Amino acid sequence: FAKEQKRFAERLDRLLAMIRAVNRDATIILVGLYNPFSSSLPNIPEIDEVIEQWNSGSEAVLAHYDRTIFANVKDLFDGRDDVLYSDQFHPNEVGYELIARRVYEQLKQHEQMWLGRLEE
Repeated sequence: FAKEQKRFAERLDRLLAMIRAVNRDATIILVGLYNPFSSSLPNIPEIDEVIEQWNSGSEAVLAHYDRTIFANVKDLFDGRDDVLYSDQFHPNEVGYELIARRVYEQLKQHEQMWLGRLEE
């Protein structure tokens, strides 16, 4: 997983550089990963470790760019089957609402970053 996470970080960096080349003023928000198996497979803590590693890696890449926001959603899904679709992997309506609220919270917290630019 570590090797693939490194390749992901490199691809994410290239993607952010391309976005910046097209629009240097864009505010970019990246929604982190969650562990859909935290409730069904609680005896495998390595999954949480991998999720943390990937989320930390994503945050590290974002730190190299201005006007980027990381929305960590892992805690919203920890130990909760009620926020997953019947496939027990993807978010259901409640899960997506929780993600949307977290993104909204992050946008409100960093309001000056993106809203202030509109007022210039």
